[in-house]
Amino acid sequence: MPRLQRQQSLGDFARAGFLELSEARTSITALSELADVSVSTLLEAFSLSGDPDVALARVTELRERHPGMLDGLADADGKRLCLLFGASPALGSFFVRNPSRLRELLASEGRVIGSAAARTEMLLAVGADPASTRPAATLAAEAGATALRVRYRELLAELMLYDLMAGLAGRARDAFEGVAASLSHLADAALEAGLAVARATLAAGAAGGSPVAAERLEAVSLAIVAMGKCGAEELNVVSDVDVMFVAAADDDLNPDVAMRIATQLAAETMRAIHDPASEPPLWQVDANLRPEGRQGALVRTLASHVGYYERWAKTWEFQALLKARACAGDRELGERYVEAIAPFVWSAADHEGFVEDAQAMRRRVEAHIPARI
Repeated sequence: MPRLQRQQSLGDFARAGFLELSEARTSITALSELADVSVSTLLEAFSLSGDPDVALARVTELRERHPGMLDGLADADGKRLCLLFGASPALGSFFVRNPSRLRELLASEGRVIGSAAARTEMLLAVGADPASTRPAATLAAEAGATALRVRYRELLAELMLYDLMAGLAGRARDAFEGVAASLSHLADAALEAGLAVARATLAAGAAGGSPVAAERLEAVSLAIVAMGKCGAEELNVVSDVDVMFVAAADDDLNPDVAMRIATQLAAETMRAIHDPASEPPLWQVDANLRPEGRQGALVRTLASHVGYYERWAKTWEFQALLKARACAGDRELGERYVEAIAPFVWSAADHEGFVEDAQAMRRRVEAHIPARI
C-alpha cells in the first residue's frame, strides 16, 4: 500500500517549488500510488529540482513509456533523478528515449570524466579500438552517429549529476574547473569517435560515393585542433565547439587525392555529431575560424596554414589562435600545428594597427551583448 500520511495542500506543492499546483498534486498523487512512495517523499525529492514542474513531466513520461522502470527505486536515487531531470529537460527527454543505463547512473553521485576515460568510452561505443592510432568504427553513417550521441549523453549525465550533487553539498565553486575541463574532454572524445565513424563511413561508401580503400584511409592523417572555449578547456554545456582541421599524407599518395579524402573525413566527422538523425545532434562543430572562413578550404596541410598566417591573416585571426589545442585525430600532427602557429600569435602585437584592430574587435563583441534592463 502507498505510504500516504496525509492529504497535502496546494501550499505544500508551492513550497516545493511547483507553479502548476493542481496539476502537480494530481500527477504526484498518481505517481505515489503507482510507485508505492508517499507523496511527502516525492515532494521532498522534487523540491531539489531547479524546475520541479519540468522534472515531474519528464518522470511521468518515463513512467508511462517504460512501466516498472522506477519500481523499487531508493529514496536517494529518486532524489538524484528529480535533481537531474529538473536541471536538464533535454537529458530527461534523452533518458525517456534511452533508459537502459539510467538506474546505473542514479546509483552513483556522478563523476568527473578524464580525457583518457572519455576517449576510451566513446570509441568503444562506436566499435573502435581505443589502442589504435587511427581507430575506425564498426558502425558507419547514422548507426555510428546514433551510438556516439547516446554514449556521449550518458557520460554527460554522469558529469552533470556530479556537478549538481557538488552544488547541493556546497562544493560548486571547487568543482567548477574540473567540470569545465571534463566537458571539453567529452567534446574531444566525441570528435575522436566521430572521426572513427567517418573512417567507417568512407570505407563502406556510405557517404554517397564509392568506398575508399583501406590503404588510402591509412595513408591520410587528420588532426583536429580545438579553438576557443574547448581549446582552453573552459567549455560549457551550450557552447558550439570551434575547430581547425589539419591534414598530412604518406608520400606515395597523390596530394590531391589525399586532400579529398581528408576533406571527406572532416565533413563526415562533423555530420556524425551535428547532422539530423534519429538521435538529436549534440552541438554545432564550427570550423569557420579556419583561414578564409567559410569561403576557405575545410582542410589544409600544415604548410598551407602557415603560409596563410605569414601572408594574409588579420589581427582577430591571431587572437583566435590563442587557445588552440590538439584535441583529436593525429595528435602529433596537431601538436606540430600548435607549435608552428605559436610565433604568429605572440608576434601579432608588433603588426601595424594591432591596437586599433583589437579595440575594434572589442567593440564588435560588446555590440552583440544585450543591453541590461
